[in-house]
Amino acid sequence: MSGKESYDIDEIRKMISAIRTDDHNVRLNALSNLHLIAKVLGPERTRTELIPYTIETTDHNPHDLSIIGEELGKLLNDVGGPSHIKILLEALRTLCENEDILIREPATDSIVKLGKLLTKSEYGVITQFAKDLCEDTWYPLRCSGACVCCELYHYFPDSVLKEIDQELASLAGDQMVMVRRSLAKSIPSLIKSERNSVQLASNIIKALSSDESAAVAIEIPISISLLASSAPDVALSVSEKIYKSDIWQAKSVLISYLDRIFKNNPPKEFLKQVVNSSLIDGANVIRASIARQIPFIYESKCLSFDEFQQFVMSLISDSESCVRLAVASSLGKMPSTKKGNFDESSITTLLNDEELDVRMEALSSVAISGKAISSASKNLTDLIKFSNWRIKKGVADLLPKISNIFDEKRFNNEMVPIVKSLLSDEASEVRQEIARILVSLVKKYGEKWEKTILFPILQELFESPDYMLRKTGIEAVSAISCFDQFKDTLEKLCSDPCPNVRMVLARNLPRNSSLLDKLKKDEDIDVKDCANSSNKQH
Repeated sequence: MSGKESYDIDEIRKMISAIRTDDHNVRLNALSNLHLIAKVLGPERTRTELIPYTIETTDHNPHDLSIIGEELGKLLNDVGGPSHIKILLEALRTLCENEDILIREPATDSIVKLGKLLTKSEYGVITQFAKDLCEDTWYPLRCSGACVCCELYHYFPDSVLKEIDQELASLAGDQMVMVRRSLAKSIPSLIKSERNSVQLASNIIKALSSDESAAVAIEIPISISLLASSAPDVALSVSEKIYKSDIWQAKSVLISYLDRIFKNNPPKEFLKQVVNSSLIDGANVIRASIARQIPFIYESKCLSFDEFQQFVMSLISDSESCVRLAVASSLGKMPSTKKGNFDESSITTLLNDEELDVRMEALSSVAISGKAISSASKNLTDLIKFSNWRIKKGVADLLPKISNIFDEKRFNNEMVPIVKSLLSDEASEVRQEIARILVSLVKKYGEKWEKTILFPILQELFESPDYMLRKTGIEAVSAISCFDQFKDTLEKLCSDPCPNVRMVLARNLPRNSSLLDKLKKDEDIDVKDCANSSNKQH
């Protein structure tokens, strides 16, 4: 749609009226189409009527206001271009005054969006606007100011960068936590601005690293990871400061970023401090975060192998399952140590953990890494004997990964009995999942395996007195698209005594199957209707 003639004028009038209607859904639709209304009204009426009318409506709820903030960012051309941007900025400023971040954030994003559309010669208005936000006495506006200055740092003219630097430096010491948090969240954009902002970002990060608020401190590690290659000394000193603090939330986030912060030059002494704290830190979140860094700690060579082994085994024996779960995940991401039986013994210990979630995560690591496969295959058998359906479904999901490691002979010996057991499980969710997984197994082991190993298993399902298993057999045949190979069996199932079996057959047969003709005359009305309406294609 490119012109006014493309829009229904009556519909636009209704939308304008709907901006203040009591029907929330109708109002929301109107607000979501402000850009369409503006195209019909033209620039002058959009500036003098539509925007004031929308902003001055007093009974908008928070969702309405967030939509308005988003829509205003689309109207630069509809108000007459950059020379009239001020009307949009002032409207967005009104929204940024709100303490509700769900209202303020879309409005702030729209300011940034508008700023990116301007040339440097047009930046006078938005530069002053950004400075005014940063210096306002009302803290929500300073929150927006911090974001705008960082997000648009790449776009500001060189002549005003010093002023913007001063505004940002000042906000780092703001008395309001929310302002400092907004600044901390925006530093990554500052670092990525490609405007020689490393020194400014370093100074701000150093100032914020002493912040006593967890809301601020947890935002710093991601910025450290972006700054580390350009300012490694700052990255290390700030990391050490955060790690020594009492803010466990920030410490946990920092630990999760260690492999990104120090990927090029791991500081061995600092990493040893982190390792040692895993033995004494009372917060299980911290210990779990350290456990997730096991691969990085190993590759950093900050520990001898004996020290590393003791470190991992201490975490494996942790009393909290969340820590052991993290260890189980990490071991699958580690390169093989090729020293003694560390890989085998550590994963085997976790495969026998008292918590099923830990055992499942250890199995995932086996599937990914190929370590401790013998222990894993035995554990799978135990799991499906004693676990609930969710765990069994997880076992089914592991089989394609295990097939990538096992040759056909080994898979047949150790995993096919598990496949057979899952196909006969009492839980339909498990049977449906393993039926779906068969596609990957057939693709891996080929047509001969399908005919000699899988088809006999499916035939047993069809011959089962349990109608649920006969249904599963049909679903499995449908999954691997082998209708022709089971044509005689499926024809017999058209007369199955259980209507549910015939229903599943009607639902899964290809649309052009001759067997559907028989089911279209079924005595059960539901089966008949399903067969007649079947659009199944294979």
